[in-house]
Amino acid sequence: MVQPPVQTEAIAGGHKGPTGRVRLLARWPCGPILALVLLAGDAAFAQVPARPSFAGSAAAAGRRRGDEVDYNLRLGPIRLKLNAGLQFEYDDNVNLADERISGEFGPQSDFFIRPQLNMIASWQVTQINRLSLRLGMGYEFSLNDSRDTDVSPFTLAPDSELGFDIFIGDVRINLHDRFSLQNNPVSQATSVNTGGYSLFTNAAGISVLWDLNDVVVTGGYDYIIERYTGGSAEANDRDSHQLQLSVAFLLNETTTTGIQGSALLSTRTGITQEEQSLYSLGPFLEFQLTPYTRFVISGGAQLSETEQNAGTVGQQRFVIGSDGEIFEIGSGGGEATEDSGGDLGFYWTVAAYNRLNVWYNHSLTAGHERQVGLGANYVDIDYIRYSASWRVNSNITLDLTTGFEHYEESQGLNPETLNRWQAGIGFSYRLRGNLSTTFRYNFNTKSSDLALRDYQQNVVTVGLVYDF
Repeated sequence: MVQPPVQTEAIAGGHKGPTGRVRLLARWPCGPILALVLLAGDAAFAQVPARPSFAGSAAAAGRRRGDEVDYNLRLGPIRLKLNAGLQFEYDDNVNLADERISGEFGPQSDFFIRPQLNMIASWQVTQINRLSLRLGMGYEFSLNDSRDTDVSPFTLAPDSELGFDIFIGDVRINLHDRFSLQNNPVSQATSVNTGGYSLFTNAAGISVLWDLNDVVVTGGYDYIIERYTGGSAEANDRDSHQLQLSVAFLLNETTTTGIQGSALLSTRTGITQEEQSLYSLGPFLEFQLTPYTRFVISGGAQLSETEQNAGTVGQQRFVIGSDGEIFEIGSGGGEATEDSGGDLGFYWTVAAYNRLNVWYNHSLTAGHERQVGLGANYVDIDYIRYSASWRVNSNITLDLTTGFEHYEESQGLNPETLNRWQAGIGFSYRLRGNLSTTFRYNFNTKSSDLALRDYQQNVVTVGLVYDF
C-alpha cells in the first residue's frame, strides 16, 4: 500500500517546536507520514504550544523552495533545470527468449543508443500555490532492429509529472497528471519470447491531505489509462479508477499507527472485455528503533472480483522446429468463459531502513500482494528486495539492487507459476564540472513451470550526463 506523496521540505520547514527529529525523519524514504504525525502529536505529548497546521507550513516552505530551486534558465516567472544525456546499452537477450530455442525465435542481442533530455520547471503562480513540471524524454536507436516495427522508439521517464498545489487552511490539495512511455518488456515478469512492446501510462487525479492536529488524513483518486503497442500486447489495454485513503495516529514520539485502504476498478478494453475490481484494507505500523533505523509493517485483506464477457483471448501457440524441438512463437485465439465472483486474499509488507553511516544507506523489503495480471486476470506475488547506496567520495557513488520474486497467475487460459531473480550494480563518477559518467550492469533470470518460458538476460549500460 502506497501513501500519497508528501513534500518533506514542507514538514521540516514548517514546524515551530523541537524540529531535529522531524527533519531527520523527513529525509527517509517513508518518513514523511511519520514526521507529519510527530508534528501533530507535539502539543498533546510534549506539552508545547499547538503547532501551525501542516497545510499552512507547506505553503510557506513551497515559497522558499520556489526561491531556492537550483535552476539554470529563467523564462519570465518560470524557472528551469535542464540536463542532457547520452546512453549506450548492450542487451544479450532483447526478446527474453528461452536459450533452448534456436534461430529467429531464439535469444536476440542488440546495441542501443539513447539520447535523453530531462527538465524540471517551476512556476510560483501565487505566494502559496505552485505549478511544477518534471519531464524526461528519450529516443532509442537500435543497431539490429530487434524490436517489433510498431514499438515506439520514444520514451518518457516514469517520474514525468505535471502538478499543481493548492492550500486552503488546514487542507493541502494536489492536482496532478503523471505519465510515462516505456519499451522494456522485462518490467513485466510474465513477458517472454516477445518482439517487445511499448506501454504508455497516464494517471490524472487529485490527492488531499487534511491536518487535524492529532490525526492526519490523506486520500486520493486517479484515472489511469494503459495503452500497449507491439505484438499482441494491445489485448491488455485497460482503463482504471483508483482510490486511496489512510488515517494516521500518533502513539508516542517514535511510533505511528493507522489504517489504509484502496480500491482499483479496471476495465480491459482489448479483445477480451473484462471488468476487474481489487480492494485492500488493513492497518500499518511505523516505529523508529534508533535514530538511524526504522521499520514499517503493514498488512490486511484483499478482495478481487472479475466479470469477463465471452469472446476470444490470446493463448500460447507452439511449433516444432527442424530438430524436433517444441517452442512458442506467439499467441493465437481461444474462447473465453464468463467468470464472476469474489476471491479473498491478503497482503503484507515488512520494510527496514537503515543509515549505517554518513556514506552508506540501505533498505530491505519483503511482502506478498495481488496485482492485476498481464495475460491473466490476477497474479499473486511474494518478494524480497534489497537496495544500497554507497557514497565513496564526493565524486563517486555506488549502488546495488537485488531481489527475488515468486509469481502465481490465476484465472487465465495458461496460468503460469514462475520465479525471478534480479541483480544490478552501478556507479556514477563526476568527471569535471557539470559532466558525469555512469555505468550499470543488470542480470535477470526467470524459471517457469510452463514449457520453454525460461530466460537469462545480461544488460550493460554506459552513459554521459551533462548538467547545464
